[in-house]
Amino acid sequence: MIAQANGAAGPNTIAFQVGLTGTIPLSTGEIAISDDTTINGPGAANLAVSGNSASRIFTVAASKTVVIDGLTLKDGSSVNPGGAILNNGNLTVSNSAFTGNQSTTTSGFSGGGAIQSYGTLTVSDSSFSGNTAVRGGAINIEFGSSATLSNSTLTSNTATAASNGGGGAIFSQGA
Repeated sequence: MIAQANGAAGPNTIAFQVGLTGTIPLSTGEIAISDDTTINGPGAANLAVSGNSASRIFTVAASKTVVIDGLTLKDGSSVNPGGAILNNGNLTVSNSAFTGNQSTTTSGFSGGGAIQSYGTLTVSDSSFSGNTAVRGGAINIEFGSSATLSNSTLTSNTATAASNGGGGAIFSQGA
């Protein structure tokens, strides 16, 4: 679905059927989103996308606008920043959950167990739990980026940085 959206001209919408339940496991690595795309799930309690503890789930390309609503993103894992999502564009997340994601990078101030953002990030009505990174157990916001969070919960996220702070939930460096 994402490959078709990336290849189509103009903004795209991917809508999962209402009532769809279960987990979609990624078997071939992360999904790169290189076009303006809206992904509408049937609700975070109903449908999850899993990185199978083997890959990041999504990468958002620079200058692209992506909206994710009503999904759980779980078990994403990356040796680079952003366990579930690496955001280089404009990302809006709502009514979603991030659980058990991890970034194992040890470079600089990077991290973001759930989300690493180098762009614009807006999160509302979402939850982050059990995510881990060196910095920003749930979210890491880098230089020149901006982030807005509202009506969201961040619980039991872990930063493993041994020095200079780590931000168990959120780490912001120069943002």
